Amino acid sequence: MLNVFLSYRREDSAGYTGRLNDRFVERWGEARVFFDLDTIAPGEDFVEAIDRTLAQCEVMILVIGPRWLTATEPDGRRRIDEPADYHRIEVERALQRGIRIIPALVGGARMPGEAQLPEALKKLARRNAVEISDKRFRYDADQLSDEVDRILEKAQAAAQAQARDDAARLEEARRAEAQEKARRAADEQRRQDEAAQRIPEEHRRTAEARGLAVLDVLVLIPAPSDAAPFDPDRAWQDLSQAAQPLVARGALKLERLPASSENGLRRRLAQAPCTVLHFVGCGSSRSAAQYGTFTFEDSAGRSRGVNANHLAALLKQHEALQLVVLQARQEGDDPLGTLADTLVANGVPAVVSTPRFDGDALAAFFQAFYGALLGELPGEQAIQCTRDALVHRGKPVPALRLRARNTGWRLTAERSASGRV
Repeated sequence: MLNVFLSYRREDSAGYTGRLNDRFVERWGEARVFFDLDTIAPGEDFVEAIDRTLAQCEVMILVIGPRWLTATEPDGRRRIDEPADYHRIEVERALQRGIRIIPALVGGARMPGEAQLPEALKKLARRNAVEISDKRFRYDADQLSDEVDRILEKAQAAAQAQARDDAARLEEARRAEAQEKARRAADEQRRQDEAAQRIPEEHRRTAEARGLAVLDVLVLIPAPSDAAPFDPDRAWQDLSQAAQPLVARGALKLERLPASSENGLRRRLAQAPCTVLHFVGCGSSRSAAQYGTFTFEDSAGRSRGVNANHLAALLKQHEALQLVVLQARQEGDDPLGTLADTLVANGVPAVVSTPRFDGDALAAFFQAFYGALLGELPGEQAIQCTRDALVHRGKPVPALRLRARNTGWRLTAERSASGRV
């Protein structure tokens, strides 16, 4: 950053100013001293360079020699009276910016009075000057340098204090903004929660009046011992917590399949019907049969691939099963979307594929999606309700995809003879 501006008229004090520049550079370095001959690049606009440099300066040393006031143009007019005179522009702009100006008198020059100066420069006459004599040039220059040091140190301290104040104000503003944002988010969260809770509560009252049954959701969480590490108990705990408000209102029943194998699923479906199969796991979209496979467990707890076409044939045997939810257990389990297409193409009424959810997002999914289905909304509207709920909670909107055999699919819940859906 440039801190010291040397201003002079060449035909008046070039030699003196050059010596002062050498002294200043020795003390502060070239980067902190502006001296037109060295600092302005060839071809650069002089006036623009002056304005840009003055904006970075703390102090101007105005070198005044015997001809500073009387230097004239060829037609006899004083140069100091010309508004376009470059040296006058330097001094005038410094006065306008309130920059500290120290007149340095050299060669026996005297400080000009107000009457001798043009209107734009009259304030200069009130600036206290220093004398740089020929006999004691080094001493006087060092005294001037010491004074400039004090000015720069004071300006730096003020700038640092201002920076601290600005940072404190900025931090306070950020804190206030964050608090306001959190307050608005909390208000919106409460509004959304209240709206989401009304759907299952209204369904429960409607169900009691019409003799409808609650949703029976069967949860399948394979965790083969030879697959990537995964905690199925934690996944079940997250699901249970997410479903708890709906379960507490009697709108949903959640059941975990103890044996996460194909035979285990077959036996459970044969024992009693369920409305929804909620699968938390992974699969592959590549297989010899080109249908893709789901990863289940075998009898020894190791991985066993179940062909998606084969699984669809098993599921569609049970008419009460109206929906399959495929929830990825880890990031990147994208093949579940492809497997959803296979299930629907082979007779499963509707399938929703979701990415991996954290606890809050999973709770939002249960409240919004299952709540909307309980309110007898069409599947696509239920998906949109879920996206809206996640957005209002500040969650990334997942790639929720509904596949159904008809575009107006919705969950039906009529009481069977057994009293279950």
